[in-house]
Amino acid sequence: MQSSFKLEVKLMYREFMKIIYKKDPSKRLELLQRTRDEFKAGAKIPRKDIIAVDYAFNQANRQLYQLKQGNIVSMTTYTPKSNRK
Repeated sequence: MQSSFKLEVKLMYREFMKIIYKKDPSKRLELLQRTRDEFKAGAKIPRKDIIAVDYAFNQANRQLYQLKQGNIVSMTTYTPKSNRK
């Protein structure tokens, strides 16, 4: 049985995909790749780091809300200098 949080993340991913496939085909590939990369990065966050997990989940919710608004065509993510490689 899956935890309710895992289920929420899967439902959020599906929601992202539904919205992205309704976007302009010229920007769709960029949005798909960015979304996949963000979810893969989120999957690498240790489960015990609750603050980081919560931050990533809330950030994804904000991006999902913005995509639903209809005027967003691409996404970017702010990376603090301390986390850049």
